[in-house]
Amino acid sequence: MDNQQHQISNDKNQVSQDQTNINNTQNEVKQDQANVDQDKQNIDNNSQKVKDDQAKLDQDQAKLNQAQQTQQNDQNKVNDTQKQLDKVNSQINNQGGSVPTTQVPQDYIDVLEGKKQMDWDTADNIMDNVGPAFKDSFVPSSSDDYHVDPSNLTQDQKNELNIYAAQIINGIRQQFGTTPVKTNEAIIDLADQVAKNYNSDNFNSQKMEDNGIGAGHDANALGNQNLNDNPYGITWTRGSQDKEFFECIGNASNTFDYNNCTMNDLKHQILLGIVGDFYNDTDPNLNHAKAIAGLSGGTYVGTSIDKYGNVHFEFSDDNVEQSVKDAMNKTNVSIPSDSDLQNQKSELENQLSQQKQQVEQDKQTVQDLQNQVNADKEQIKNDTPTALQQKLEQDQKKLADDQAKLSQLQNTLNNDQTKLSQDQAKLKDLQEALSDPQAYLQKAQDKVNSTKTTLDNANKDLSDKQATLDQATKTYNDSVDKLNQLKQQLANDQAKLKQLQQTGNDYANADKALQEAQDAYNNAVKDLNDAQSQMNADSDTLAKAQQAYIDAQNKLNELETILKNDEKTITTVDVQWIKHPHTTAEMGNEVVLGSSKQNTSTAVTMPAVNSESSSVDEANTVHADTVSAVKEAQAEEATVKEADVIHFTTPAPTSIAKQEAKENTLPQMGDNNSKATLWGEISLAMAGILGMLGLAKRKRHE
Repeated sequence: MDNQQHQISNDKNQVSQDQTNINNTQNEVKQDQANVDQDKQNIDNNSQKVKDDQAKLDQDQAKLNQAQQTQQNDQNKVNDTQKQLDKVNSQINNQGGSVPTTQVPQDYIDVLEGKKQMDWDTADNIMDNVGPAFKDSFVPSSSDDYHVDPSNLTQDQKNELNIYAAQIINGIRQQFGTTPVKTNEAIIDLADQVAKNYNSDNFNSQKMEDNGIGAGHDANALGNQNLNDNPYGITWTRGSQDKEFFECIGNASNTFDYNNCTMNDLKHQILLGIVGDFYNDTDPNLNHAKAIAGLSGGTYVGTSIDKYGNVHFEFSDDNVEQSVKDAMNKTNVSIPSDSDLQNQKSELENQLSQQKQQVEQDKQTVQDLQNQVNADKEQIKNDTPTALQQKLEQDQKKLADDQAKLSQLQNTLNNDQTKLSQDQAKLKDLQEALSDPQAYLQKAQDKVNSTKTTLDNANKDLSDKQATLDQATKTYNDSVDKLNQLKQQLANDQAKLKQLQQTGNDYANADKALQEAQDAYNNAVKDLNDAQSQMNADSDTLAKAQQAYIDAQNKLNELETILKNDEKTITTVDVQWIKHPHTTAEMGNEVVLGSSKQNTSTAVTMPAVNSESSSVDEANTVHADTVSAVKEAQAEEATVKEADVIHFTTPAPTSIAKQEAKENTLPQMGDNNSKATLWGEISLAMAGILGMLGLAKRKRHE
């Protein structure tokens, strides 16, 4: 009894310490929850901050795209100016393809001006010396050493060839003091179409006729209606000076390959055509030479080459209809002189320098904006819930750890409280067993039945909690899968956005695709944040379900322990206190209570089975029918001192004792046969209890 009370005192101290630990941990859990709530609030607050950051990034990205486009445009201007400067330098540089010139003999000037007749000396000089020297004055340019298609020249290439022809012609006209020739895109287009007509007619003006005269001009090509199908509104009529245009053909006999030629080849062919018309004119009146010299009109000229290598010069004058003149002047192509070239070079160099400076400024602007865009992206990265999410996850983990710790401490408290209750119950059992054994056994049996019912309910509750936990786990796993999918989508959108941003640096038409990718990226960030929040909620739900399941499992374990203890209590009180022998017959009608130094015995004597009376000496016997009688006997010290044996006069039926020994089960309350058996067993047990707790002790003291 004293040991049990001491154990109860220790149990109470342990329970008190458990409660202190729980209180401390509850405070930690409370602070953890506050941290988690604050983290979630920070994430919600920063959602607007991320939107503001994204808006700023969009604005700066738009500025960057515009700046990159401006840089590209300015760089294109630099490239164009550089090309123009290269051409001017090529024209100025004697080693880079300068315009061929010739010194016209004065005798020949006089002949063309009609001041004298052609003589053999003049003709021989021209044929043998001046003409060949003029042909040999051509110097190819490295910038013109590229292949072209004469039947499909660009407008710039056509203009360049016509300027070249006009410069050579003007070099001759300058020596005659006549009006310099001009050119324009309208008459250049006319010359180009004439050459194409010659080609389609397969008309070679160099072909000799039967009369020994060249084929001359193709009337069909020069009068074809397609000449008037032009965008300038000009109706071309071939004739002399009173018509819109007239033609001179320079026959250049050489190895020109129309299908495989360079820009140098075309310019060389033009020079040969001019030399042929001016120094080797087959017209008896030298009308071709006079047209080149400007002595027979020809203010405007358009030049082209047909597939036979013949050079066509289409001339027109200022005396044409005003509408034709106006149309040509609107498309005028400038023909620079040497001084003009120098001035043009100077202007282009200044322009190129300024443009390059502007490009450098553009580059710096682009770099500054690129740095700003990078900073915007970094700001978004810092302000997105991803960074805050890490802190939230850390705080959630600490909360979960402390909650688990609290749960463990609560379990410890529950176990210690259970142990305290059990020890208190044991003490109470001892007290109740001494006072009223039959009522105690009935109460214990009722408790077992109640505990079994509670245990069944706990099993069902555990099953329900398991189903809830399974559903919460599935929901959480689905949320994690969705979050992973959105993370992958975000990575894909970021990669696509980066690619399109790079594409946007080089191509202006990528703006739409870039904006679509930017929108997709923004939506992916929003979806990712929403999925993260949903996963957090599902995580909380899962944690609660897990805790509910753990609590239910602990409750079930607790109830199973209680049931085992209750059943053990009944067995201990009713059976285990008297293990052997099982019947009063086996005991010899005596239960030894104790022994003295004189080897005398104090015993409880039972009626012998199948015996009507006891043979024990009445002088050493205390007669008793009930346990209360035993207790009265205990109270009377004199009687106990004089008696060594207690007699129970109520017989113990052997059939019930044998049945208990065979089945090892407890008799059920309410059974008539079991009542007698139960009372006999209780009496027998009480005798043992009294012997252990009182009489034996007194005997030893004596």
